[in-house]
Amino acid sequence: ALLAAGGVDTDIDRTALAYYMTFHSVVPAPRTILTGVQKLPPATVRVVEAVVAVRSRAMVRDQRSQAGVRVLHVIPSVSERSGGPGMAIVPMCRALQKRGVEVVLVTTDAAMRKFEFCQALDYEGVPAIFFPNQLGESFKYSRPLSVWLKQNVSGYELAHIHAVFNHSSVAAARECRKQSVPYVIRPLGTLDPWSMNQKSLRKRLFWSLAGESMLSGAAAVHYTSRAEQTATEDLLGVNHGQVIPLGIEALEESANGGRRDR
Repeated sequence: ALLAAGGVDTDIDRTALAYYMTFHSVVPAPRTILTGVQKLPPATVRVVEAVVAVRSRAMVRDQRSQAGVRVLHVIPSVSERSGGPGMAIVPMCRALQKRGVEVVLVTTDAAMRKFEFCQALDYEGVPAIFFPNQLGESFKYSRPLSVWLKQNVSGYELAHIHAVFNHSSVAAARECRKQSVPYVIRPLGTLDPWSMNQKSLRKRLFWSLAGESMLSGAAAVHYTSRAEQTATEDLLGVNHGQVIPLGIEALEESANGGRRDR
């Protein structure tokens, strides 16, 4: 439909093609494979109101502010190469901050420029601490991250752990259980039947050694769609999931092309 209207540059976007070939077949927003077509970030809808303005509005769950609550977010990587989860978590954290939640993001430097390790810094408006990725492009082992979690996780009311088959997730869940800090697991679709059948022997072994205890010890499992919840729970027998849309910042775009945060 977009191309049928005409006036669209259909040349291949070479940067997007490079992303597609190297980032697990993912092209991060706003690029697409076509130069003249752009897409919205994850969990965002665009509403067109007459000819006055165009607004991108996040589908953020209406919740009362939790002022003063300290939430630790743990994710293996926030690089573009990690795909959608790494791109979505920063706007998610900023949306929580606007509701009065004190957020700290902990991650590794995998596929990122080098940061000052183990020091809190401002990363795109979110307090973040980066740790060195010491072993494994996929597992992303980081001993300094484990040490930091052991020393600091008790200072948070809740931990939100993003991903399953990674060292940061295992370490965070383990320390939360030891120190009686409730935590939520967001599996990112990695526990549905199709994903579990990829490198299945390795994943089944991981599930037996660490994954099952990680999920059973979680206060909740965070799914972003009912289909993901149903497929995962039917396969693995877990039953304490919640379907919650991701929190994304709202943007407003005026008719003359200007753009501002809302």
